[in-house]
This record gives sequence, structure tokens and C-alpha cells, in this order.
Amino acid sequence: MTQDYTFSKKIDEVLVKQEGSIAGEQFNIEECKNCDIFLLDYIATSFVDDCQDCRIYIGPVETSVFVRNCSNCSLVIACQQYRCRDCQDCNIALFCGTEPIIESSQKMQFACFDFNYFSLRGQMASAGLKPWNNKWWMIYDFNKNEEKPNWSLLPQEEAGRLLNVEAAGVITPEELENESVVPLTLGSRPWPSKEGMTLGALTDSEAFIEAFLSKSLASKWAIARTRVVRLQDDQLKTLFTWAKEPKLLGRCKGEEITGIQAAPVTRDAREVAARDGWDQRFKVRRLDLFLDKEYESCWVVSFDCCGSAQL
Repeated sequence: MTQDYTFSKKIDEVLVKQEGSIAGEQFNIEECKNCDIFLLDYIATSFVDDCQDCRIYIGPVETSVFVRNCSNCSLVIACQQYRCRDCQDCNIALFCGTEPIIESSQKMQFACFDFNYFSLRGQMASAGLKPWNNKWWMIYDFNKNEEKPNWSLLPQEEAGRLLNVEAAGVITPEELENESVVPLTLGSRPWPSKEGMTLGALTDSEAFIEAFLSKSLASKWAIARTRVVRLQDDQLKTLFTWAKEPKLLGRCKGEEITGIQAAPVTRDAREVAARDGWDQRFKVRRLDLFLDKEYESCWVVSFDCCGSAQL
């Protein structure tokens, strides 16, 4: 039974696990060389050990992916926690719900997750991963070297070429060209403009969030960062210094808030909302602007989308 959830000691092979073949179990990859590996299902946890010259896709992982002693590999991974040790010369396009960790590794390059297929959204949900809570760039290096960094940013345009998708033979061009489930974000890359907007939405505002992301792409705005957080009381007070409704702070206490930063803003945010009818289509109670002095940016904060909050 173990062999059903392990690829071991494979050389020059194309190895594919399709949807339903893993179904939330642990899956391990070990001692493979020059293989194209696709785990197209949701997974409990995964270990990748002692692989060389491989191209690996690991579908949504509920907990952690641990990559150890691998070299010259390209990996596309969606997981809650990523960690690698004793690796070198690897390129990773990553979705990670926590800060990725590297240890005793060199010449590692990271970019935002960039892959798509029809069942990815459902698999992300099965693994409990929120597509807009991605910390791919927030690398924590246990062996940080200021003079010779152990990791760097992989050009985003290269992230979509890490896998040999044609070899798998199970993903169509239409699937790849669909709008991304995971938003492509700049992370720590330079913003194209000092101007930007941040939208914050409460729980159960998925329709509004996806509409905002689609609008951002159509307007050719760069998505800088996306996060899902629960703010502390002092953070909420700072955020809502502009708010007139006294109940707003209490309504957000203990709730998850999805924040999306986009840049540049090509027109006033109020004009965008009014022109596209967001206030009517998504029942947005308020759309307010305030200036963030640190970033010199215009932030848009929108709450009570899709009727999710009653103030």
C-alpha cells in the first residue's frame, strides 16, 4: 500500500498522480533523477528527499512540504508550510500560507505560484488553503548570509516554465490559460508605482474579492500582496481611525480580514466602484480612502461585501 503513495528511485520517467488517487493522504518522493512528476491532487503532507534534476508539481498540501537534500530541481508547490534543508540550485514557484523556511541551502530562487488546472480550486478548498493568503516571498533563512545570500527572487516570467506540462499529457492548454486561482503577486519585488490601493474584506466576501482581482487584471494593475489575517485590537483601532460607525471595529474583532494590495491606481477608486457598479452588485456599505504615510499610497478599505456584515 505504501508504494501507492511514494515515487521512489525513478530515473528519466514521467510520473503522474491524478485527482482522486491521493485524496488527502501523505505522499513522498525520494531518490528520483531527471523525472517529470505531477501530483494533481490534494495531499496531507509531503516529503521530497534526495532528488536531482527533477521537475515536480505538488498539489495543495494541507500541512507541510519538506524538501531535503535536493539539487537542480524545479518545483511548483501549494502548501500551508514549506521547509527545505541541504538543498542547492533549486527554483520554486510557491504558494505558502506561512513564512517559508530554508536551512543549510544555497542558490535557491523563489517566485509566486503560477500554475492552473480545472480541479485546482476545489483541491485548495479540500486542503484548507485560501488562495489569497500567500506569503511566498517572506523567506526565513536559518543560515542567513548578508554578503552572499542563500536565496533570491526568480523572475516571475520563468515560474510558468518550470514544469514540462506537455510530458504529463493530462492538462489542456485551456486549463493553463484560465484565470489563475492563486493571484500572481509581486511580494517583495519593486512596485511599478508609489500609488496603490488596498482592499480589505470580511469573511464570506469571496465573490467580491474575485471580482476585484478580475478587475485588477483587466485594468493591468499589479497585485502586490494578498493576505488573510486576524487583527489585534490595537491594529483595528489604528486601521479604523477614519471610521464614523462605532460598531465597525467591534464587527471586525476576531474576524478574518482579506487584504489585497494593488498598484498602480489608474483612476480614483471611487470612480472605479461607481462606474462598475460594485456598490450595487456586491452591496458594499462603504468604500473609503485614506493615506498611508509610510508607503505614500492611497488605500481603499471596503467592508460589508456581499451582505456578509450587518452593522
